[in-house]
Amino acid sequence: MSKIKEEEVIEKVIDSQDVLAKSLGAIKCIEVNDKRLYLKMPNRHAIGVAYSQLKINAVQAYEGVARASAVREVSDMTIIENDIEFLSIMSELAEFLGEIELKKSHSRIL
Repeated sequence: MSKIKEEEVIEKVIDSQDVLAKSLGAIKCIEVNDKRLYLKMPNRHAIGVAYSQLKINAVQAYEGVARASAVREVSDMTIIENDIEFLSIMSELAEFLGEIELKKSHSRIL
């Protein structure tokens, strides 16, 4: 197989993996060493625990977010288990936490 055709096949596989991840609720993909970690919106418990842990133990906070948010069906979970790879994605996880937008609510007296 020629180099160009091989790259096209790899690109199609990656695209289909992204499509599947998105259908499973993924909103972000973090790549490291040709591995992918797909993340979905974490639940409020995971967000609360992460925010309370950030100043005490940031590594543990980001690991909790990664584990709670991972779309396991399509993610390579060894990224979380491997210390070097995990440390390399911490800035991406911090950005992910910052991207979570909370909708404003309003109340009124009746």
